[in-house]
Amino acid sequence: RAKLLALVAVGCSALAIASVAWASGAKTTVTIKGPDHVYGTIKSPRSSCLGGRKVLIYKQKGSSQNHKVDQKVYSTTSTKQGNKGIWDAGNPGLGHGKFYAEARKSPGCKAGFSKTVHF
Repeated sequence: RAKLLALVAVGCSALAIASVAWASGAKTTVTIKGPDHVYGTIKSPRSSCLGGRKVLIYKQKGSSQNHKVDQKVYSTTSTKQGNKGIWDAGNPGLGHGKFYAEARKSPGCKAGFSKTVHF
């Protein structure tokens, strides 16, 4: 009986660890290109993190990214194409400045931010 209780305890611990890992989500990598046609990609080891992701484009105000302060200038949704997600903002008329993209956090997927680009 003691062995059975120990086995159940180990099984419960493994499930708890797995649920914490799932809650933290899969890594997400985002790119942004432009300036006249603004688009990019999303990469993640989890296939479900590629399509249907909300992507926001921010105009960076300071010397570093801060999506809580920077101006949101456009949003779109990614589509899955093969082993990556594709997002496309067309020509949103961003003007000049520093811009970056964020793929929002979704169930099982961490948020991801692109590098800042200058248009």
